Amino acid sequence: MKQRPTISIIIPCYNEERRIRRTLLDIKHFFKQEQIGHEIIVVDDGSKDNTVQVAQECLPEVKILRHKRNLGKGAAVRTGVLEASGKYILFMDADNSTRIQELKKFLPLIRGGLILIGSRYLKDSYIQASQPRLRIILGRIGNIIIRVLLIKGIHDTQCGFKLFSHGAAKKIFEAQTIQGFAFDIEILALARYFGYSIKEIPINWHNELKGTLSYKSYLLSLRDLFLIKRNFICKRYPS
Repeated sequence: MKQRPTISIIIPCYNEERRIRRTLLDIKHFFKQEQIGHEIIVVDDGSKDNTVQVAQECLPEVKILRHKRNLGKGAAVRTGVLEASGKYILFMDADNSTRIQELKKFLPLIRGGLILIGSRYLKDSYIQASQPRLRIILGRIGNIIIRVLLIKGIHDTQCGFKLFSHGAAKKIFEAQTIQGFAFDIEILALARYFGYSIKEIPINWHNELKGTLSYKSYLLSLRDLFLIKRNFICKRYPS
């Protein structure tokens, strides 16, 4: 019988042929040093470039899941989580803005009822390259709205580096409905709804200026925020 991996790494991708190789090699080197059983799942969200080919050539053992068309980051992460078999499940961004080495801060703290999320806005966080001013303003305004409407006490809901126990991840992502960038908000709100605790961990973060997040995405995320709030008010999530 194949041994269950300690941790599953989920990497959602959309047109990431330029950056996925660096990220996968970084992950491979990390786990070779740490000697931790793992699986790497790349979820290609309808890419139009050679993301899949580059990933397979770089790391033949990687598991590739594919969407026929672009559905959104939330949909890609959900596909990967529901396929994952690790005792713990981490999702991280393909651009390597938060490197896998940050996982060392997380593993000593993980337990079944606790979800650990990377945060760029804590005292000990370190941002190596700042975002454009407008994105910073939009991000901060968005965080205020999120805290008021849904998730109090969390400084950074959107950082793409979150670690769950297997059971927590499956329960939360099975209930997820948002397919776009606002999925982070929904899964954290669901985590609290299901009785899990959330702890923010300060991270080192490097801004990738050529990311796929557009200003239109901020507006769509704001719309989705109100959809999530409505779902809770109308009791549309499973108890």
